[in-house]
Amino acid sequence: MAGGYSDGNIQKHLLSADGNYLFERVISAVPVKNVWIVHNKNTQGFWNGWYAREALTTFADKSISFFLDKQNSQGGIKNPALWMTSGIPSLAMNYQKNAVIYSAIDTYFENFNFMDELMSKENAFVVTKEDLGNSPSVDINWRGKLNPTTVTVTGLVDGSGWAFADMVKASTKNLLVSGQLPKGDMISVVQNLRGRTHQEFDVVKYKGGFANINTPEDLSKAESLYTVQNKVIV
Repeated sequence: MAGGYSDGNIQKHLLSADGNYLFERVISAVPVKNVWIVHNKNTQGFWNGWYAREALTTFADKSISFFLDKQNSQGGIKNPALWMTSGIPSLAMNYQKNAVIYSAIDTYFENFNFMDELMSKENAFVVTKEDLGNSPSVDINWRGKLNPTTVTVTGLVDGSGWAFADMVKASTKNLLVSGQLPKGDMISVVQNLRGRTHQEFDVVKYKGGFANINTPEDLSKAESLYTVQNKVIV
């Protein structure tokens, strides 16, 4: 999981819904033992406080670790693709894990009914029709499979198409075989794996509200779904 300040200076780690941080909702929903959070060094105070309050109680069944990413002055993460194709899968191999799931820290899912299907796949990512309009659109054929040109950043999904929903599952072996991808986002890693190693990805279709927040305008569109807390508690 990775997050920081966007160009609009939104403190993504403070985004919340239903009384819980968005990242807490994801951690609770994904049935894994090990959680690795990649975060902005400027927010380390928040994460230290959160870990002391919540990690050993609410998430006592999970092992949670933190990693600092190299970021710009606003905290924008420069290399999520590098973490996905090198750092995290290498760590996973050391812990003898066969697969990893990646999720953006600022992603809102109305429900997680798709999780069992996602966990059953070796390589897969989640798509939705209920997107605010900031996510790459995904070209899926009539069989429910990805077409050769898989994604294009077109903005608003009109209800007939599908949008990438910021969650990817991949095997550690495939990620390491594909080699390091030093720049790019999560969907760039999917494109890289398909193009360089010909790995196929299944598509998990999620039916429910979804929001990927990058700007204040995004917050306005999704204000009925969640709020941003005004200060950091450390």
